[in-house]
Amino acid sequence: MFLSLSRLEILDLSYNLFSGEIPMSLSSSYIQIVDFSSNQFNGTIPSSFLQHAWNLSSLNVSNNHFTGQIPSSTCLRSSSLRVLDFSHNNFSGPIPPGLGNWAMKILTSFKTLKVLLLAKNFKGEEMPDGDITVDSGLQNLCVFSLLMCHMTGHIPAWISKLGKLEVLDLSFNRLTGTIPGWLGTLPHLFFLLLNDNLISGEFPKELCRLPALVSQKAANETGHCFLELPVYFQRGNNATVLASQYKYLPNMPRVISLRNNSLSGSIPFEIGQLQFLQQLDLSINNFSGNIPDQIANLTKLERLELNSNRLSGKIPSSLSNLHFLSTFTVAYNNLEGPIPAGTQLQGFSVSAFEGNPKLCGAPLSNQCFPSNGNDADDNENNQDLDDDEDQSLWFELSVVLGFFVGYLGFICPLLLKRTWRYAYFQLLDNIQLTLYLKWRRLRRRKAQSQVQVPNQKDEVKSSKPDSETESTNRSAYANTVTLSWSLTTSKPPLSSMFQLKLAAQTMKK
Repeated sequence: MFLSLSRLEILDLSYNLFSGEIPMSLSSSYIQIVDFSSNQFNGTIPSSFLQHAWNLSSLNVSNNHFTGQIPSSTCLRSSSLRVLDFSHNNFSGPIPPGLGNWAMKILTSFKTLKVLLLAKNFKGEEMPDGDITVDSGLQNLCVFSLLMCHMTGHIPAWISKLGKLEVLDLSFNRLTGTIPGWLGTLPHLFFLLLNDNLISGEFPKELCRLPALVSQKAANETGHCFLELPVYFQRGNNATVLASQYKYLPNMPRVISLRNNSLSGSIPFEIGQLQFLQQLDLSINNFSGNIPDQIANLTKLERLELNSNRLSGKIPSSLSNLHFLSTFTVAYNNLEGPIPAGTQLQGFSVSAFEGNPKLCGAPLSNQCFPSNGNDADDNENNQDLDDDEDQSLWFELSVVLGFFVGYLGFICPLLLKRTWRYAYFQLLDNIQLTLYLKWRRLRRRKAQSQVQVPNQKDEVKSSKPDSETESTNRSAYANTVTLSWSLTTSKPPLSSMFQLKLAAQTMKK
């Protein structure tokens, strides 16, 4: 009879021996609290049972014998629902799809909540996003974990409004999409676990500007949540409690873990800005390109895991600056060249480098062959060779071009034009004759200066042979000139004999 009361607000039948099925619906739209716990009710809960309960804040049907599925309407009718207890019954079937969103709506309204650990809950639920508002709630939240919930969807945008968040663990879910750039704007975030999801895209450069990992001032402001709590961290395939030194939030390591996703592209060189980062795990992704030298700027780094990617090039020797590195692996990439010698990198096991056939040097069994010089020298030599090849090519082109210019401009006219050919060889005759006469004159003067002439008679005698010799030479030269002209033209030069006469007159003088 009381079920028909239209203004009923509280119905509490707990801890009795009531049995049977509950009514199809409550007629009161003012009902706020319904408690049927610890009885012997059975049957199913009708979907219309709370169809008018717009103001319901608490529903407890625990410790009964209810069967069937949990009706989805029980968590969708009222926006003020705060307590929902279906425990210790015989319910079967799937959990209502909206139950996770409803629970998150309740949780996001808490203003003083600092730690929210929801690991291994909401199995297979979709990550609530668009209909969640945290403008008034969760403003003091420091730790938020949805570890191993297998939730789908994207990284929700409402997390960007959690200004005091320091630890975010969304690992071991089925989240898709890309890593949002606004994660890099959270002022106190220093512990980020997004590993073991289905996230794609590139490593966002905005993530390299996390204030708590970049700025000394922001780093000093983290850890204001002095709470003793167990913190779970994934090592291998098992989630284990961290050591006692990480029991307090301020002592937790600075971590970014993107392990086992579908991230691609190159590792941004801006990652070197995260100077306070202690653990970086980018393994089991599709990252490509070289390992940036800027990682050496992360001098506080203790763990660096880059294995199972598509990284290429050489291992930067600058990584020897990471003096606190205790865990390191670049296995199963496309790296090549020597492992930096004389560094702590050679102290890691073979498993840290395996799967890179072109890597060599200790601790691998592959020996490095000596090179003629470093990369800079090789590049310089290659550049010199290229320059020499260019110069040789230009030289050959200039020779060929000069030949054609000379042939077309000089040789060709001599062959084709007879008057030019006649004038050319006549000029050669003049030059040759002049040089010959000058040579003979110099020779005679030299001979006269070396011989002592005792008297005029000896001088006359000594001059005769010279005159005869000179006459003989003139005749030989004239014959030579005439012969040369006979080989080049059918007519002898008209001026050859004339020039010989002039030369003879000159010598007489």
